[in-house]
Amino acid sequence: MKRLIIVGNPFQLMMALFFQMRFWNTGTDETDILLFRSIVGCEKLRQKLIESSLYRNVILLNETAPKGNRIRKICELFFMIIGHGDRISYIRESELKNSDYDEVWYYNYCPWFYGIYDLMLSKGKEVNCVAFMESVFTYTYLRNGELKPPVCFREKVLRKGRKVFHKWVHYPYTGDVYVQFPDMTDDDCSRVIHELPVLSPNDTEYIDVVSKVLSTPKLIDLPRYIFMASSLEFDGFGEGETDLIIKVAEIVGKDNIIVKLHPRDKRGIIENAGIRVMESSNVCWEAIQLTNSFYDNVFLTVASASIVNAELFSNIGITAFYLYPLIRKMTPTFSEYCHNSVGATIEKAHLSGNALDTIVINSENELYEVLKK
Repeated sequence: MKRLIIVGNPFQLMMALFFQMRFWNTGTDETDILLFRSIVGCEKLRQKLIESSLYRNVILLNETAPKGNRIRKICELFFMIIGHGDRISYIRESELKNSDYDEVWYYNYCPWFYGIYDLMLSKGKEVNCVAFMESVFTYTYLRNGELKPPVCFREKVLRKGRKVFHKWVHYPYTGDVYVQFPDMTDDDCSRVIHELPVLSPNDTEYIDVVSKVLSTPKLIDLPRYIFMASSLEFDGFGEGETDLIIKVAEIVGKDNIIVKLHPRDKRGIIENAGIRVMESSNVCWEAIQLTNSFYDNVFLTVASASIVNAELFSNIGITAFYLYPLIRKMTPTFSEYCHNSVGATIEKAHLSGNALDTIVINSENELYEVLKK
């Protein structure tokens, strides 16, 4: 079996490493891994992956075409529509031109998927596109009546055009789809859900590889409470998170809380309030939570997906409080995300017997009570 796995962010890289070490590592398998250049530190990650010798090839590629050269883009769109995606620059000018894959594994999907498919078809081989869900929050795409994958104008044109020419059309998250928790999805005739093995805390070899490849820091001398701040205020999604952080600090004491700021938060408001902030890191939180112990800590957040996502992926229980019901002013989009994605996911996790100490706090009185225990 020859396969390509496409990685669009550090957590997907963690999953790719897990697949390779626990799921694919057989004598007959050969796997290439493709990293998007948009990942911070992609060159360093590529070198670490090469040193690990886990993959046959490690490929770097832009997720989207650079701006400009409109005529070229139109020509390449036309090639993909008529079934000659193998002629586009993404294929001809990258290591993908040597594709020999039976499978392409993805969460992030791009128009140049058609390039790989058409190239393999020209070689007499039909490639199978296999989806893996990068977090439990993306399971909303696999539940009836909930959020569906966004479709851009270019993708709509490609689908309609390829149908006219009777060419294969890609519909994301259909066919074979791999998840860790099938109970958190709904049945649908358009896909076949496969269950991935669950990570064990005793998988020290895998945890060591994650630590080395992603250069995860060791966190020491942390206070009991860790607040995972969001981009709510400075991205214009709502107001009230800073006031909430200050209120929590007043309840538990400023010496007993640390705030992990959003990487783009340069306002200095929390520091000016005399509250300690965690040293900035480009390492994804799922990797940090996997490689450090938070047995004695309590997490608080408005709506961070990383906390419960890391808990479910690592199979290591934590205590966490989600506080989005205490935010009085937020945009309809953010409110929908909080209730229909975060809240629904936590509820689904509870029904399957997971993340039982991850709780949504619905009032300030309830918050005061849980923090004073």
